[in-house]
Amino acid sequence: TGVMVQVGAFGDPLNAQRAGERIAGLGLHSTKAGHKGLTVVFAGPFASASDAAEGLRSLRAAGFADAFLR
Repeated sequence: TGVMVQVGAFGDPLNAQRAGERIAGLGLHSTKAGHKGLTVVFAGPFASASDAAEGLRSLRAAGFADAFLR
């Protein structure tokens, strides 16, 4: 498994897709999951907590200000 970063929850699937593309542009893997009518976008999994913290910093710097460790 590994540590994940939740990047956002989107009501519009196109916005979730765009977020995934931006995450890929940072060299990170992304996944999506449905939850209560939203598409939740995650980055990861990261192998360690320190890798996840570094990924979180990169994601926030790229404009995902509300991203958090999951």
